Amino acid sequence: IVDKLEDDFQLKDSELADLKLAFSSEEAFQKVNVSYRTEKGLSLLHLCCVCGGNKAHMRALMLKGLRPSRLTRNGFTALHLAAYKDNAELVTALLHGGSDVQQVGYGALTALHVATLAGHHEVREKLPAAVSHEKKISLLG
Repeated sequence: IVDKLEDDFQLKDSELADLKLAFSSEEAFQKVNVSYRTEKGLSLLHLCCVCGGNKAHMRALMLKGLRPSRLTRNGFTALHLAAYKDNAELVTALLHGGSDVQQVGYGALTALHVATLAGHHEVREKLPAAVSHEKKISLLG
């Protein structure tokens, strides 16, 4: 499982340089092609988790129509990758943007499973709260 996650983080040097530049300033970020995908199927939402994107980038990409439910070729959502990278800020932004905390990826794992496997306690604590909140809403609705 860890090998599959790590594989999603392996980018070509040229891709990595371009992406770090895109996430380095608001001016550069405004020029990105939102349809961009890596050979491994990573969208810009996934790449936010890899290349130092922030919650403003994440929100802007979701407002432009990128779906947080999209899986990489290895079977992970941006929420899975943010949980694996222990990025609580991006996890929170994805949850606020509609990421499904119960969506399973490779190996039938949720982002909570990934955070637990990686030993990321802060992120792990955010995910069950989101599951609980989601259940309360569905019971009321």
